[in-house]
Amino acid sequence: MVSEGQYFEAKEHPEIRQLFLNRIYFDSRELKKYVRELLYIESNVQGLSMFVDVNYFSKLYIPRIRQNILVLPYAFSEKASKNLDDFLSVLIDHELFHAKRLFEQPWNFKPSTGLEEYLAYKNQVDNFLQRNCSPEVQETTKIALYFLSRLTSTSSQLLPNF
Repeated sequence: MVSEGQYFEAKEHPEIRQLFLNRIYFDSRELKKYVRELLYIESNVQGLSMFVDVNYFSKLYIPRIRQNILVLPYAFSEKASKNLDDFLSVLIDHELFHAKRLFEQPWNFKPSTGLEEYLAYKNQVDNFLQRNCSPEVQETTKIALYFLSRLTSTSSQLLPNF
């Protein structure tokens, strides 16, 4: 498993971020099952730290297709993650959650409804007790979950109000 020190080293040195992601990937049986590649890409999209690049065959509702997760520089910013657990919360509890859903039942993956983001944020919040996430990341995630619950009519039927 990667260490907090390795995370901070990758945070400071962009040239080793792909190596850092490779270490996470090869240490995780679950990532290898659902994710084809974990890739660092240089992009200046503010506010977007990582995302699942949905495979073409998954868009055709073909199950058991592994996805790529693309990680952007913002994921290593102080605003996006203060520590390793913040980073892993987004990577494992959020993006891997999307990849699993696409792998298992791509016909149920409905990104345009907002339900997918709602479910991924809900999974992140449910896993906070397993991680030492910073209060800022916990708060931001809970706020996103709250607003998605209000915007997504289906989600408000799935779970009680906050």
